[in-house]
Amino acid sequence: MDDRQKGMIEAQIVYHDAIGDDKRPATVFFGGDTGGKVMGGRLARDHTLADVPNHFCRDQIMDYINQMAEKEKRDIARAAVFSDLEPGEKVAYSTAIAENAKELGRKQKEEGDRLDEIMETHKPKPKTMLEARNILDQENLLDSIPDDDLDLT
Repeated sequence: MDDRQKGMIEAQIVYHDAIGDDKRPATVFFGGDTGGKVMGGRLARDHTLADVPNHFCRDQIMDYINQMAEKEKRDIARAAVFSDLEPGEKVAYSTAIAENAKELGRKQKEEGDRLDEIMETHKPKPKTMLEARNILDQENLLDSIPDDDLDLT
């Protein structure tokens, strides 16, 4: 992997790590006295950018335990892998990761349904999912603009 690819992967992980939601907005500081710090976001706590790949991997492991481990062995696996967390923190972390996975699945299903609807109703030319994806991206972009900022006169 060359340095450019490595930088792109690191940037994607940092971006994903800093994504907030309505409850946990995030801020990323790249320079100054607070340089290299993520505040809030999906981890809901302050941490440095150097921590990000570790947290990303921990999230993936927790998700794997939630989905793939036998139900009676999940607590044992969580205790072994996440020995730095208190029992209540493990439960909260597991729940947050599970809810995030459900939300992602729901969004992907909605997006797939919308793409099928676009293909059926708009009949884009060329008739490819890529063209339907472009239509959906434009629709999402317009929907993301607050009404008070939009002046079509």
